[in-house]
Amino acid sequence: MSRIFEALQKSNAELGHAPAPPPEGEADASELLQQAPHDSLQLDQCANFVIPAVPQNRIVMMTDGKGLGAEKIRVLSTKLRHLRQKRRLSRLLVTSCMKGEGKSVVASNLAIALAKHGKVPVLLIDGDFRLPGLSRMMGLDNGMGMSTWWTNNTPPQQLLRRASDLPLWFLAAGQPTEQPLEILQSRRLADLLNLLSPRFEWVIIDSPPYAPLADS
Repeated sequence: MSRIFEALQKSNAELGHAPAPPPEGEADASELLQQAPHDSLQLDQCANFVIPAVPQNRIVMMTDGKGLGAEKIRVLSTKLRHLRQKRRLSRLLVTSCMKGEGKSVVASNLAIALAKHGKVPVLLIDGDFRLPGLSRMMGLDNGMGMSTWWTNNTPPQQLLRRASDLPLWFLAAGQPTEQPLEILQSRRLADLLNLLSPRFEWVIIDSPPYAPLADS
């Protein structure tokens, strides 16, 4: 319908007629997408949470900031900031070959380091829809998240959580699903990332291992 309307406008312009108004009730989708990131998403209104500083979660940026592990994370975050001076870089997918190799640990610590030392807004996403674990590490219930958005079309603002005293936001995976490819390969997910990304300097995505699964 929009292509027909554009053709009519072009024809009217060539004939010297005034452009016809858009059909009643029909909005320009591109304009809506351009306006959405800035008009509908109020990050300051997101509910707050406190990252638990417990050693078993291995979030060394919160529990052992002077240790070797935290220093390695700071080195990685510094290299990434230097790398983005040479190429456009804002989204990072953290994965590995096999399960249990520390993807969630790296993703969470890296997001905290970028937010804490870069003083810029960072979004941490739990992209493991099969075995989500970041919510537990963040001290949150995994009940509401991406799966809630997918099923109920819940606004992202209601699902995002902001860490206290840090410019760090977290988006949980939600309830586990055995077949997440429908979500991961959808245009809706791409549109959601395009909606969120402009509001953050970095988007860090924790994902499943890539060897046995197609998710990453």
